[in-house]
Amino acid sequence: MKKSFYLITILLVVGMWLGINFAQNQPLFSNPFADRDVTEKVKQKAKDVSRKAGEVVDKVFEDK
Repeated sequence: MKKSFYLITILLVVGMWLGINFAQNQPLFSNPFADRDVTEKVKQKAKDVSRKAGEVVDKVFEDK
């Protein structure tokens, strides 16, 4: 019982670690809590804005 609890706890921690990195489009085994450079933040924000703008444009042209 004790071993299964430890196993589940370790799997949850590793899963959260990988999930955070996957959601932030970072390498899976990098530190998810490390501060990124300003240039990386700007690049990521620009990618997000362009992706959202593309989705809006696609949606507008689908409706017509």
